[in-house]
Amino acid sequence: MPKKKQILYPVFFMILVTVVFTLALATINEITIDRIEDLESLKTKQSILYAAGVLLPEEAIPDYYEANVTALATDRGEIFRVSETGGVSAYIYRFTGSGLWGSITGYLALDADFNTLLGLDFVSHSETPGLGGRISESWYKEQFRGIEFDPQEDAYIIYTPSPGGNVDAISGATGTSEAVRNILNKSMAEFISILMEVI
Repeated sequence: MPKKKQILYPVFFMILVTVVFTLALATINEITIDRIEDLESLKTKQSILYAAGVLLPEEAIPDYYEANVTALATDRGEIFRVSETGGVSAYIYRFTGSGLWGSITGYLALDADFNTLLGLDFVSHSETPGLGGRISESWYKEQFRGIEFDPQEDAYIIYTPSPGGNVDAISGATGTSEAVRNILNKSMAEFISILMEVI
């Protein structure tokens, strides 16, 4: 009989510990869910504005976004329009595609004439830290600002030293660099096509 108690005691103890921790985690989740959603919303707004070249302190983002950004629904996805005193300053599009190790997702912004890439921001990726993961670093993202292109062409992003090159690839991360270029060229073509239909 003592052996039966010795076996059951740890089982009951583990069940009790599991129940207590599950309830604790559920309670914490319930308490923080609104705050998490607010932070995710802020991060999305910050990425959209960063791509458009609007750099603001965090506390100014919600008011600016509310006053100047409009979401436009299309049959091929949502686009965002930034309008300021002088008219439309940017259109922003959420892009996604296959990187070296998983999906790469972000936002890219074009000017009102659809012939200048204003900027971009990556919001998620699974690329190797220190190599392909460097796509999230400012030096890499900032080189995509103000790139002029012909909307009729199919290669908007070209790595140097190729003829017509306009950005630098990441040294040692050829796979990720190629993936980013392909994603951006495809996404920009899609975006221009959508804008031609709805604007």
